[in-house]
Amino acid sequence: MQIIKFGGSVIDDEDKIELLAQEILMPNRLIIISAAKDLSRAIKEAISNAVTSHTVKGFLERYEELIFRLTGNNPNKTDLTDSLLMMKRLLRGISMTKEADPGIIDILLCEGEKTTASLVMQYMDRIGKQYTHFDASKYFITSSDHGSAIPLIDRIRQNIEPLLLDVSNKPIITEGFIGVDPDGRPTTMGFESSNLTAMVMAEIAGVSAIEYISKMPGIYSTDPESYYAAIPVKTLNIYDAKFLASSGTRILHAESLQFADRNGLSLKYCDLELRCNTLINKSIESSYPIVASTSSMADRAIGSDHHNTITIMLPPQYKMLSSQIISILENKTITAGTEIVPETKSRILRMQIENLTVDDLDRIHEIFNTKDQ
Repeated sequence: MQIIKFGGSVIDDEDKIELLAQEILMPNRLIIISAAKDLSRAIKEAISNAVTSHTVKGFLERYEELIFRLTGNNPNKTDLTDSLLMMKRLLRGISMTKEADPGIIDILLCEGEKTTASLVMQYMDRIGKQYTHFDASKYFITSSDHGSAIPLIDRIRQNIEPLLLDVSNKPIITEGFIGVDPDGRPTTMGFESSNLTAMVMAEIAGVSAIEYISKMPGIYSTDPESYYAAIPVKTLNIYDAKFLASSGTRILHAESLQFADRNGLSLKYCDLELRCNTLINKSIESSYPIVASTSSMADRAIGSDHHNTITIMLPPQYKMLSSQIISILENKTITAGTEIVPETKSRILRMQIENLTVDDLDRIHEIFNTKDQ
């Protein structure tokens, strides 16, 4: 069985849903589907607006517009009317009390995941393709910690293993990020935890690798949305990846990497054709350095007047470059320190930099590339 996690950042129009349904949902594949990015954003903004004002005006209309963009259909023809009305009712309650109870927030966020999976399944029904749905809101049992729930793997295993024996080689669809506590209350597991859903499913299904499809089909030397010359990193040792995740690299989910390490899983970051662009496991050497910021550089404009805390991972074949990197950033450095990843001997530079610029990244990458020539 293949386990593939389909990131919400990729699901941005009906063509992507068609591709997912026709090309990726094949027999003997388990697909974890994240909420379409704009649906999640609409829900989070609606919660924020409900707390700060007495109105949720425009939410239902915006949500319907997003569903139309994803499917080309009137939302009233997508079997989502009850879900939309329930969300609007809960948001009105928040706007009246001016408080967003964590349990209510989880109910609303769960709807984004369930809506996206539902749209994919409705498309599958229209084209006559068979599938099995593992409803995470029923089968994926977690603790009751709203917003940071912990999967209860033994309970999940009891629910999932009998279903795996009875899927008749059909593709399986399930939602990421969400679960349900032992008392039946909806839960969510935190930022990027659809990856954790994939990890748990991999352990239960007994597979050795997980494939991730996202807007960024691989790991890069730095944030490719902010730096035009970011270099794809073909291989990344899992211990180096764990250091980077602890430093805030947003594409890497720290808890999922811990899980993968314990269970000997390989992680493959793929494009929409399932071509692997980055492979992560514990037996390979990291192929290229990575410059990671504690927050996305896209969120903090490069060159603006602020401090960037960055972590630079230098694989063993690049670690002699650390003094050159420190030297070119010397005039901007507020603090700097180094450490070694014990398992790989990669060098980690942790630096607080004043006003990191594209020119700085050009110079850092020039040092990297000079070593390769």
